[in-house]
Amino acid sequence: MQPVSWGERATHMYHLTAISKHAEYLENGLATLRPSTLYKGYKAKLAARETARQRLVVTAWEIEESERFTAFLDALHAENEDQLGLADKELQRFSLEIPDDEDDHIVLDSSEDLDSEEECPGVGAGEASHQPHALPIMDM
Repeated sequence: MQPVSWGERATHMYHLTAISKHAEYLENGLATLRPSTLYKGYKAKLAARETARQRLVVTAWEIEESERFTAFLDALHAENEDQLGLADKELQRFSLEIPDDEDDHIVLDSSEDLDSEEECPGVGAGEASHQPHALPIMDM
């Protein structure tokens, strides 16, 4: 600890005397109040303490909520990882079962086949309807 100088001690003493003087003024002022007014001041102070306590309770519940949501999201993440792992294993199993022929390609989007108006079904008068991706209709 550093030694305190005389000036710092004097300042500290001044503050203590100022505080005690203000405390005397407060005490004298409170002594002149009616009991009903003092009681209302007391109740206001209790309400302020209760407000602070309730804020602490709310904050504690917000922390609890956050922790529970974190636990839920962690469990959800682990479950999704498990399902993704199963899907990856299934995909690998299927990829081993499917022969690796470069001639066979699966076409997912055939929109490049329909670039011109001549190739679009139903466009142009008198042209034959060409529907390359239509399923055959079967009579039952």
